[in-house]
Amino acid sequence: MGSSGPDYLNSTALIRTRLSRDQIKQEIISDIENRLGRIRSADKFMDRTIDLDILIYGNQVLDYEIWSQAHLAVPASELLPGFLNHETGETLQQAAERLILEFKNIRRIDLL
Repeated sequence: MGSSGPDYLNSTALIRTRLSRDQIKQEIISDIENRLGRIRSADKFMDRTIDLDILIYGNQVLDYEIWSQAHLAVPASELLPGFLNHETGETLQQAAERLILEFKNIRRIDLL
């Protein structure tokens, strides 16, 4: 999606934690990315082995691209289909369906 690199897989996880957003990034995400060979550079669009992000924390959207990028909306909608964009009234499921039609190269893969 928007990359000249190889195909890649997007996935989401829903977790319950008492950790702050910064603690999750510093204590968990950075460690996982480093162990899996993530190399950081000034080019935020460079190919990478792994890229972990927090899209929603609590009921707050941290990455508003979730409403416009199919590779974010589709997997997130499987966990939180009714999550509401308070600016547009669109649910995450509705955004995912709209974006799947717009970006034809997005497909769901059942991993189980």
